[in-house]
Amino acid sequence: MHFALLLVLFSSFLVCPMDCYSDGAPETACASMTPGHGSSTATGQAPYQLSLNKNTYNPGDVIEVTLSGNNNETFAGFLIAARRVTGETDNAGTFSPIPNTHTACPGVSGNAVTHSSAAPKSSVTFKWTAPSFTQGDLVFKYTVVKSFSEFFVALNSSVLKAVYSFPKDSQCGQTKGCYSDCVNNQCSWEVSWADSGSHYNITLKSFITDDNKYIALGFSNATAMGPASIVSCVLFNQSISVHTAYTVGHRYYRLNQPEDIFKNEENSYDNGVLSCTFQRLKESTANNTYNLTQPWYLIVAWGNADATGVRRHAVSDRYFTEQPIDLANTSQDIVQPTPTTLPQTTTTQTTSLKPSGTFVKDSQCKQSKGCYGDCVNNQCSWEVSWADSGSHYNITLKSFITEDNKYIALGFSNATAMGPASLVSCVIFNQSISVHTGYTVGHRYTRLNQPEDIIQNEENSYDNGVLSCTFQRLKETTANNTFNLTQPWYLIVARGNANAASIERHSRTDRYVTDQWIDLANTSQDIVVPTPAPTTPTTTTTTQTSTQTTTSRPVGHFAKDPGCGVTKGCYSDCSSGLCDWETSWSEAGNNYNITLKNYFTGDDRWVALGFAAESSDAMTAASVVSCIAHSGSVNVKISSNKGYDNTPLPNPTEGITNQETSHVNGVIRCSFLRVKESKNSNIYNLTQTPWYLITAVGSVAADGTMSQHDGTNRRVTEDSIDISANSTDISWSPPGPTTEPVTAKPGKFTKDPDCGKKKGCYSNCKNDECDLLLSWAPKADNFEITLKSKTSSTGNKYIALGFSSAAKMSDASVVACTVYQGIVDAFISKNSGYSNTLLPNPKEGISNVSGTYVDGFLQCTFTRVTSSPSNSEIYDLTKPWNLITARGTSGQDGHLTAHDGSNRFFTSSQIDFRDTSVDISLETSDYPLIKAHGCLMVIAWMISASIGLGFARFLKPLWPEYMPCGLKVWFAVHRGTMVLAFLLGCAGFILVFVEVQDYSEIVGEDYKKAHPILGIITTSLLVINPFMSLLRCAPDHPRRPIFNWAHRSVGTIAHILSIITITTGLYLPKAQVDSSTGLTVMIVYASWHLVFFLAMSLLDALAVADKSKVYKSTIPGVELTSQKSSKIGSQYTLNALDNGDDPSTSDPPKIKEPPKSLAKKFLIVTHVAVLCGLAIAILYLIIKGDQ
Repeated sequence: MHFALLLVLFSSFLVCPMDCYSDGAPETACASMTPGHGSSTATGQAPYQLSLNKNTYNPGDVIEVTLSGNNNETFAGFLIAARRVTGETDNAGTFSPIPNTHTACPGVSGNAVTHSSAAPKSSVTFKWTAPSFTQGDLVFKYTVVKSFSEFFVALNSSVLKAVYSFPKDSQCGQTKGCYSDCVNNQCSWEVSWADSGSHYNITLKSFITDDNKYIALGFSNATAMGPASIVSCVLFNQSISVHTAYTVGHRYYRLNQPEDIFKNEENSYDNGVLSCTFQRLKESTANNTYNLTQPWYLIVAWGNADATGVRRHAVSDRYFTEQPIDLANTSQDIVQPTPTTLPQTTTTQTTSLKPSGTFVKDSQCKQSKGCYGDCVNNQCSWEVSWADSGSHYNITLKSFITEDNKYIALGFSNATAMGPASLVSCVIFNQSISVHTGYTVGHRYTRLNQPEDIIQNEENSYDNGVLSCTFQRLKETTANNTFNLTQPWYLIVARGNANAASIERHSRTDRYVTDQWIDLANTSQDIVVPTPAPTTPTTTTTTQTSTQTTTSRPVGHFAKDPGCGVTKGCYSDCSSGLCDWETSWSEAGNNYNITLKNYFTGDDRWVALGFAAESSDAMTAASVVSCIAHSGSVNVKISSNKGYDNTPLPNPTEGITNQETSHVNGVIRCSFLRVKESKNSNIYNLTQTPWYLITAVGSVAADGTMSQHDGTNRRVTEDSIDISANSTDISWSPPGPTTEPVTAKPGKFTKDPDCGKKKGCYSNCKNDECDLLLSWAPKADNFEITLKSKTSSTGNKYIALGFSSAAKMSDASVVACTVYQGIVDAFISKNSGYSNTLLPNPKEGISNVSGTYVDGFLQCTFTRVTSSPSNSEIYDLTKPWNLITARGTSGQDGHLTAHDGSNRFFTSSQIDFRDTSVDISLETSDYPLIKAHGCLMVIAWMISASIGLGFARFLKPLWPEYMPCGLKVWFAVHRGTMVLAFLLGCAGFILVFVEVQDYSEIVGEDYKKAHPILGIITTSLLVINPFMSLLRCAPDHPRRPIFNWAHRSVGTIAHILSIITITTGLYLPKAQVDSSTGLTVMIVYASWHLVFFLAMSLLDALAVADKSKVYKSTIPGVELTSQKSSKIGSQYTLNALDNGDDPSTSDPPKIKEPPKSLAKKFLIVTHVAVLCGLAIAILYLIIKGDQ
């Protein structure tokens, strides 16, 4: 029988791998799309593809989706779902199942589809219905199972582009007047009108992406939304209605109009298009409803709606006509102008060099004044000048402006950007002019309240469109964030809008930076901002195999690709449609079509594009493709960067196909296909993670190798880029000449400038010089982590980062960057107690590892998953953790040796790893006030209060012949120890508030959060109890038992809570205590209390075995009875037979001690010794710390 059962169980294990998921993917696989089959043995590129019969969609469209194997390759199972290209795991649209399939995944029925039979199949086709609201660009994620152990997870289809437009009304300009943004008869919004006697038939249409939206049409006598008469087409909770309203300024008032003003509504929402058609009365006497018989500016806006009406729109979501429109003229077809690229013709284009408004240049420039401006032929649109005036500089800021609420700002900076910089601004707001001082860090501007002597003698004016501020600025000052002008600085000038409180951020085109540091003491300087040369017609013809092109461009520039941000992603320095360099890309099946273009002066040059996991000061750790012009030919080569060296791959064209190259009129161009995925680890997988894009240019040596570029010829994207998004169009602005890099002292490296901005950081940096730095940044569903350290010596080393619930390496999830025999790698492990153990798969949850070990500096960057549902040893980084870093010697395959205490650092509080504003320093504080607080509380409660409670509870009848200070021994000891406990407890309570300055909000488990609450309750009871004793009634008072019970209850509760509070305190990070040892001591302490209580109670029980026996005292009228006393706290009570004196203050009677007294004395001595020993152990742990 047993053998048969075992045979059945064994057979089930054999069958399960083949049949456990034969009926499709379980719901648990939906988020990650990973089968529950363990690890896949599949390698290389998947032999399957998923195709669509359309490459765009409208809401509600039905699209055919086909999964097929290449060369009739079969598969057993699959899971398919449509998701946004932005990376969310929510599925979009619904599938209609076919035989042997069924829908899958929780949520809307049909949001994914999977197999219901494991029979081999080479192709399946489904109908997929697009969601009712556009979800943006989509990609179909699909997992294909070839066999139980061989499967391909979360593959991507080509991008299904969302259509954000609808066809233009064919009657525009004929029977209807129209105003729209239509291009090539496709519109994202359109307003049309037609005459209908006493009314106008008006239609408002807009493409929307979700519910609760509106499009509004305003009639105004000015080009703003107020004052205006408004009509809105509103979709709210899938219900459409027409609203009327009135605006004044930015205030919106919804109106209840008479029925005859609006009638015959016909509203709809179809294929993403919201439409309202209605008749609007031409003339009306209703308040705030304009008559349409006169011309008005038409203003169109759209935004979010709620139950009360429309919400305020964004500035970019408002358009207005250039002139008042007469609706009676239905031949009008007004199109909102959109930016266009330069025409590809030989027609001469004229480029305006400056704003139409200028003023005359200061005649003292380069003579008695230094100047910086954009002046041409002595005409300027802005100018800054300065002159020496002893302890001050006389400074003038001037700018031509076209309207109120503007500014021109001058910044003094050590870098070619507005921050960090000390600023002074000339501001006109509400026709009032003033000088502001401020400070910038990054893009954050802080206005300062400066001492009066820093800026003085202002002379401000606004005349003929010229805003001017002249003032004296102190050369040297000790004021915070105000730079001294006795040293050279980069001068930065910016212009923009002002508001009541401050100046607003300028556009990139309204910022100018000097090419070098400027010494204001040199007034012979006259610095002019270079302006682009005027456009001249140039015709060029390609003589190589690439497509022939004819362009009109200025020398040194080429026209921007019109597909940028539409059909291609782009990264360039293009301005006004002209570029010096441009990189573009678009998906092409299993490849990316990449084009590199750069303008050069001369031959033998290269331009390169690198994909890097981190934004760094070099092309380190990057997969690189290069376009190389050498000896009259142009070729594409692939290479990799390690350290500062670029190494060509053994096959320099591996993963590169379909090259089209040219070098004409200084423009080098390479267009090619680059594979998305490769088995070669030096050819990065472009589908797994966003990458920083790094472009660089340089010269080619005589042997055809690429020479290293200098710093001025390298550009890096500010953020990592998902290149699958064709809507990306990144503009790069030249920062001017590069500054000298900050040079760290020997043995140090420079701090990452993104710390606290784009990355969270934990370091020991001082003045931006570091020898240990941890940084992190969220990347989609993962975190990109960088560990960098100066090691004490060369050899096999590691840097480890631990995530722990307490400030120690025990019980922590650990990632470590190691170098072993010159190879840098990263591994994941766990700490239990003080031992570190690699996970069974030490690479689980980490990927994209890159690193260097040069001159004793160890650095590696890797991607770590946010969490792992299948492995609890990989902690969830959405939760806060204490961060712990350690350094030591590494072993083979990621094994770590124990570090010493000087190489371990931890955060005192838990850190939210998702917060990139974190920039904290390594903490090694012993928190002396916290330790003093703990020591005082241990002495107060574990020693003093425990002894006092023991004497009062069990020792009242002992030592009856002794009356120290007229008090019984038990009472003297009880009162003394309790007073000491009171004083120590209050002192400890005050110390902790001095340390934390406020109530301490503790992050972590509930028992940790309970510590301050329990501490306050315990201290409150400690304070209350002695005041209760002062209010006690006489011993013979009928209510004395009530006091006795209350007094004992408060004391006992306080004592119990104190022990719990001390125990929870051992686990707090600032305690720095070996909490596991401390918990053991506290358990022994509580157990001993229980033993002591039971032993004393047993002795009392034995002593009262003869309940009728009375022990006579030697004093007449006094007896000691063994009867259970009504006086709480003693089994034996002195009974005054003739009077009601308080036994705590009466003369000591001459009586014999009760039975078992000797045993009690021995037990109390033992009790005190045990209490002191255990308390000393806790005190030692607190003072020593967890080292």
